Amino acid sequence: MMATKTKRRTAVALEIRAAALRVVEAEGVNENTGGILGRWVRNWRGLDILYTPNVPAPGPRMVAWQEANGIAPPPPLTDLLDVWPVNSNKVFSIRWNAAGLVEVGTFKRGEWEATLTG
Repeated sequence: MMATKTKRRTAVALEIRAAALRVVEAEGVNENTGGILGRWVRNWRGLDILYTPNVPAPGPRMVAWQEANGIAPPPPLTDLLDVWPVNSNKVFSIRWNAAGLVEVGTFKRGEWEATLTG
């Protein structure tokens, strides 16, 4: 049951990612945020969307900690997409890489989903 729920959550997250990336492609503006170039869409139908390609790999301290604790570092997840309702907390965050590895972080279900996918 848990694997099915996780697969469904991931499938829905990938649909949301695709919809959000279409919005970013059509209306995004490049901005430098904390030294990292991201593509923002601000206040699109009440949502803020940030797509950050080429997120830097973990720094040397994290790599050293992983090595010291016998933890194999995961492949880098180089792309990041975040969604917030305007003036509210983050409701969606997903990271992925070109090899197809995906990690769904924040995913708070709500009406905002229909704004993107509807």
